[in-house]
Parts: sequence; C-alpha cells; structure tokens
Amino acid sequence: MRIPKVIPDIVNRVTGRWAPPGSDPELSKGKPRLHLDYADRDTRREQAKSRRARGGKHGGLERPMVPKAVFSSYYGRPIVKAPPWGWPIGGYLWLGGIAGGSGMLAFGAQLMGNERLRRSTSLAAFFASGVGSLALVGDLGRPERMLNMFRVFKVTSPMSVGSYILASFATSASFPALAEMDKILTGWGVPLPLPDWVRRLLHQAGVAGTPLAGTFGPLLATYTGVLFADTSVPAWKHTGTRLPMLFGSSAALASGGVAMVGTHPEDAQPARIVALVGAGTELVTMHRMKEEMDPTVRQAYELDEPGILLGIAEAAVIVGSVGTFTAQVLSALDRAPKVNRVVSIASGLALALGSGFTRFGVLHAGHNSAHDPRYVIAPQRAAMDSDRAAGRVDENITTLA
Repeated sequence: MRIPKVIPDIVNRVTGRWAPPGSDPELSKGKPRLHLDYADRDTRREQAKSRRARGGKHGGLERPMVPKAVFSSYYGRPIVKAPPWGWPIGGYLWLGGIAGGSGMLAFGAQLMGNERLRRSTSLAAFFASGVGSLALVGDLGRPERMLNMFRVFKVTSPMSVGSYILASFATSASFPALAEMDKILTGWGVPLPLPDWVRRLLHQAGVAGTPLAGTFGPLLATYTGVLFADTSVPAWKHTGTRLPMLFGSSAALASGGVAMVGTHPEDAQPARIVALVGAGTELVTMHRMKEEMDPTVRQAYELDEPGILLGIAEAAVIVGSVGTFTAQVLSALDRAPKVNRVVSIASGLALALGSGFTRFGVLHAGHNSAHDPRYVIAPQRAAMDSDRAAGRVDENITTLA
C-alpha cells in the first residue's frame, strides 16, 4: 500500500521537524525531516531477492556477520617482541660452537700426546672464537656496548654468564694458539720478534691455557642454547632442555669436522669419533625436540626458511656422517690414503656446514614464531583446555560464582 505524501508532512509539523520551503534552516531547529520509504512493488521485490541471495532460499535467514576467528593482535603488532639479532648472531652461534668443541678436542689431544691434532684444534679454537667475537660485537652496532656486559656478573642471566664464558675461553685459547703460531713461523725461518724469556713464558702459558680452554669449551658451546630457551620467543621457549643439548651436539660434530679438514687422517681418529657421536646426537635430539613441542609451534621449524635450512642441515649431517664413517674404515684398514684424505676433507666440510645451517635454522624459527601471533595464542589455548579438562581452573581461567 502506497502511503500518501501528505502524511509525512503532517508528522513533521507536529514533531517540529518541518520548515517551510525556502526558509532559514535554523527554523527547523537542526532536526532532520522525517523520511518514510515509499517502497513500491518492484522495490519490495528487489529487497526480497537480495535477502534470498544472502540467506539462501529462506529469505529470513542471513549469513553470520561475525568473521571467522583468526590469530591476530592489537593493531597488527606481534604479541612477543622478537630479539634484534641479525645474521651476525647466527655466525656467532656457529663459530662459538666450533670454538668450544675445538677447545675440548685440543685438551683431549694434549692428554693423549697427539700433537698434530692439538695444533690444528688449538688454532681452530682461537680463530673461531676471535671471528665469532667480532660478529657478536658487530651485531651490537656499537663496539663499546660489549664492555657494558662486563660491568656486572649476574648468575641468573645467561647473557651475563655467557659474556664471561666467552672472554675466559678466548683468553685461554689465545695462548696455545700463539705458541703454535710461533712454532710454525720459526720453522719457516720467520719467528715472532719476541725476547727469549717472553717466548718461553708464552709456550708455558700455552701448555696451561689448553686445559682452561677445554674446561670453558662445553660452556661456550651450550650457553647460547640456555639463553635462547630462557626467552619468551615461542619456538625457543617450548624446547625445554633440548636446545642446549642440540647446540652441544652441533658443536661436537662441527669441531670434529673442522679437525678432520685440518688434520691428517692418521691423527684425526678422535675427531672422527667425536663428529660421529655429535652427528647422531643432533639428529636424535632434533627429532625428539620436535615431537615434544606443541604441534603449532613445531610448524615454525618446518615451514618457510627454517624448514629449508634445517632440511639442508639434516642432509649435510647425514652425508658427512657417512663420509666420516668411510674415512674411519679406510684408516683402520690403511687403504687408499689419498682417497681417505679427500673423503675426510669433504666429510668434515659437510659436517661443519650442516652445523651452521642448524644454527641459522633455529635462529630464523625463533624470529618467525615471534612475529606470528598464532605461535603464542595456540599453545596458551591448548594449555587452558588441558587444565580445564583436568579440573585445574584456578590459575588461568577466571570464573564468576
């Protein structure tokens, strides 16, 4: 039924919303005129058709207006702030593992009287710790910030303890490395310009520095895993005690691989054994770590760049392990020394690169999990559901009586 146009005019006059045409707008007292929709038959038909399109054949039903729930945060910002660690920190993680493992190998070689292995591992520990320290200082942006880490010593802070571990290891490893460099240069006829008493003192300090470096080596190889697991980054927090073990095994296979490259196969048997044990431990630890994780957090290690890096790392470690075992067999049978040397170098490089890809993969997984809110929200919801099913509702669920 069509409503006569005079009815809205009468209603507007009674309610004070009417102003004569062409009059001052202030006479209408700022109130809008009443508007009634004169819907004819065609318009009503179009409206019914639109409702049917939105709600199916039953025009009264409409689609829900609430969108599907997604994992997001306020203003699109991450819930957890990712640490500002770039690729130099990944290099430090890798080189720090090589340095710590090489320090342990050098101490063991000194106890066994294996001078060639001690020489190569001492030099590897010194150069790896030195270059790794430069990478760490470079990531800080300003080198003087490194000195601020030594202003206090806090036992409950893995970063504070780690700074002193790095300084102690680098200082201890420098003496045997400098003593070995003096021996090498003296053999070449260009000894270091040192007085005799300084040279004797340097060699004595080198003998004493090897056990110290071997003592700090395990701490240097694993403290970064403790540091990562102590953060609020989901991909690192949910690893528990597996991450320090992963970093320790990765350091063992990397240092063993570097020792295989720099040492003749006849003297590198301890390095091969350490590399094989470290490779097997890393593969098992990575598998167990993923199994024990929340299914959502596990995806941070399996998708995008971390998945690619860790996949390459696993393949490199497997290939390097097979080559290391082959070199061990050839050395035991004393067959094909030239082939054994090539196999040892190739296997050692594969193991060292595999360790590097592992460190960078873990670093990227942490950054990705911090930037994506679902890695934070999903484990919390799973924990709340588990507590609710077990009847524990006093810690994380607020109820009203």
